[in-house]
Amino acid sequence: MMMKWMTPGMLLTMLASPALGASTWVHPAGLIDRATLADVRHKRETQPWAADVLASKDRAVQPWLELSLVRLEAMMPTKRTRVYWLLQCPACRQSLLFDAFNNRQATCPHCEKSHNLKEISTAAPPGAPYAGTLYDGWACFYLQACARIARDLALLHALGAEQAYAERAADILKLFAQRTKGLPVAGSGSFRMIWTYAYEGDCHVLLSLVAAYELVREVEGLFSAEEHRAIQQDLLRHWVDSVFRTETDQSQRHNNTYTNLTAVALVGCALEDADYVDWAFGQRRYAMSVRPGHRSLAWLGANNYRKDGAFWGLCTAYHLYALGPHCRAMLLGTKLSRQMPGLFPPELYDAMDPANPRARTARRAITWFTALSLPDMTMAPFGDMGGRVSLASYPLRNAWRRSTPNGQCRSWRDGNVADPRRRSCGLRGPQAGSHFASHPGGAAGAAGKYSRHLPRAESVQSDGPPSGAEFAVRRGP
Repeated sequence: MMMKWMTPGMLLTMLASPALGASTWVHPAGLIDRATLADVRHKRETQPWAADVLASKDRAVQPWLELSLVRLEAMMPTKRTRVYWLLQCPACRQSLLFDAFNNRQATCPHCEKSHNLKEISTAAPPGAPYAGTLYDGWACFYLQACARIARDLALLHALGAEQAYAERAADILKLFAQRTKGLPVAGSGSFRMIWTYAYEGDCHVLLSLVAAYELVREVEGLFSAEEHRAIQQDLLRHWVDSVFRTETDQSQRHNNTYTNLTAVALVGCALEDADYVDWAFGQRRYAMSVRPGHRSLAWLGANNYRKDGAFWGLCTAYHLYALGPHCRAMLLGTKLSRQMPGLFPPELYDAMDPANPRARTARRAITWFTALSLPDMTMAPFGDMGGRVSLASYPLRNAWRRSTPNGQCRSWRDGNVADPRRRSCGLRGPQAGSHFASHPGGAAGAAGKYSRHLPRAESVQSDGPPSGAEFAVRRGP
């Protein structure tokens, strides 16, 4: 079924909100809040690219709407998976095509061979931490895809799509709640996980699920009291407490920390528990003056960059992997302080205020990136960044593509990146091509060197989608 939009009157009724100055919880909260929905709705009516983006999302969710609930439950993994790049052709070491609706076999677009997903993956050697079957890779892809579809279904419903969209998003949330609580927590440190290969993988699934829940939680008749409890406690709180809120005050400051802290804060919004938000942002009893070693967003703002704005690790690629989520976390704090200033005072949470020291830090970090970028705010790949930049997100000029010395992007220089038989440099999740096939060390050598890209290049243009980085540039000191 295709989207049927609600009338303006129905939307006004659904989105009626209390006064913004109230010190009560207002939902949806987080990166997609009420102001975001109003902004997206306006852009859908006034800017063609916005309508195209929503239409594309709508087309993508149709197969999931048509899927029976019985089939959806049967497709859902029942145990922890491994890393997505295990879905690699044993014959030619290119990535197999991911089909969310076929959990039995996968086909290689390069050699055109089909493989049973029960086969052992050759992407990691036997006994390696990531070793597993082709199905383990497929299942990791599936969890990310399923959670992302739940988020998009919920978003489309919040923008006016019919009830079936919210109902299917709720089906997915309920299914995750049923399956997650019974799974053991594996690993330690940055490799704690419940569903995937590390908390990097778990985090991206969780971010999509919490966004979906925020968008549909107040839809009448969608959840019983017990189902609300199961999603909040058995899924969200259990996952965060077991995997993400286990940091000790002397933990490492890796480049995933911004994303993990954002996930904790968003779950706090879903639980209506400000302590989780304070923990993530480093405020109140988690302030640096109280817990100086706590790796919060405040601590990272004070310690994660050098004076010239460079990421502390002095690696350009890792600078970008920290900067994108950093800007997103800043945007989250601003949104929380604007929608619920009584709970999250701007002087504590709005790091985009020019008078805020953390805003000055972010501006230096953004300036460090822009000093290396092209005039259109895109960047050529170099260093270990070659496998993380996608033409879909960074439409580089041909001259730069041909001149880059990075052997990992040979297909870019060959000028045939649209060919599905070639590797897709940097797309994360099921939309990626053969992720690590051309990495010098193979898939095993590329483990841990794959991260989400920064916002799309057109986000810096006046008519493009807004991004956290753009807001920080425009409002920074």
